[in-house]
Amino acid sequence: MKGFWEWFKSSTKMKRWFLVIVIGIALCCYGFSKIFVENELLLADLTVIIATFVFGFTLTVLGIIFIQKRTLELLVQADSTVVGD
Repeated sequence: MKGFWEWFKSSTKMKRWFLVIVIGIALCCYGFSKIFVENELLLADLTVIIATFVFGFTLTVLGIIFIQKRTLELLVQADSTVVGD
């Protein structure tokens, strides 16, 4: 379990992407749940729901992309220090 907590050190810069992913998932869930809660959907309500869901989905995808990018950067950095020794 020690390796899991290494991702949250300030030098890894991963916390912001985890936060972006969590916010994106929350917005997706909120937009999706509003469809089930509303009795009557007007065009304005539907527009807001779709915009919320799309924005949340976009945040989630961007968070995943950038967390993978950062993970690869950390792996390359760790590999280059091992090879250099």
